[in-house]
Amino acid sequence: MLKCQVESWADIWRDGQEIFKIHYDELALHKEAMPLGLDNDAYTDLERKGYLLVVAARRDGALIGYWVGLVLDHHPHNKDAGKVATTDMFVIEPSQRKGGAGVKLLKAAETAMRDLGVVKASISTKAHFENGPLLDALGWEPTDIVRQKVLKGKG
Repeated sequence: MLKCQVESWADIWRDGQEIFKIHYDELALHKEAMPLGLDNDAYTDLERKGYLLVVAARRDGALIGYWVGLVLDHHPHNKDAGKVATTDMFVIEPSQRKGGAGVKLLKAAETAMRDLGVVKASISTKAHFENGPLLDALGWEPTDIVRQKVLKGKG
């Protein structure tokens, strides 16, 4: 049975080591410049300060995915608009991407954000691994195009 619920970063850190690697291997570009290296202390500190929200997807108790987001009391250029959240990580283990697991996880994350009073949330999707149809079906509106450039090394 699939269950999606708010959990602590410590729970995801403990149970997510293999999924972190799968997630990184599947989605990361520029691996030579940006190797996998989750900063457990930084995530723990963000959670302690109330800036981190973690929602786990577990099937029969085993972690199969997670949504991790950063929550701020307001966006720095919209100080009176209320709480905002941005997705830091979202994944369902490839072998578990059936039966609506991604939908259930995102809906649980939305509920958790609403429960915290979040007014507006954002999520990005990789150009080379587009999950736009899923996000469209859940009412996430495309608003921005994000571009990146590796600046490490010779110009």
